[in-house]
Amino acid sequence: MHLIIDGKSQNQDLLTSVDSLKTWLIFTVNSIGMQVIGGPYVIKYPGNGSPGISGIAILAESNISVHTYPEYSYVFIDIFSCVDFNWKDARDRVKEDWKMKSMKIHLLNRRLEVI
Repeated sequence: MHLIIDGKSQNQDLLTSVDSLKTWLIFTVNSIGMQVIGGPYVIKYPGNGSPGISGIAILAESNISVHTYPEYSYVFIDIFSCVDFNWKDARDRVKEDWKMKSMKIHLLNRRLEVI
């Protein structure tokens, strides 16, 4: 399952703070029943006129990544897992924590059938 969220956030702390994003990644992964096995790794980047932060946590189940563009209040979040998870809970957590003004959601069911 792959949950993709593109949104306009009103939470400037999460959009700009490396430490806050690290904490959010760990908390979110735990809240949806997954396990971090690497990271989280979060870096601040200068961008081309639009600095932001990017973070990723490697999960036993796959990964979660976040990319922010504070100048525009944009955040892009991907939660990918090879096991099912409650995507509605994850969506609601993102909406609340990031204080989303608007968001677009895509849900992909990814399955590999081995013959």
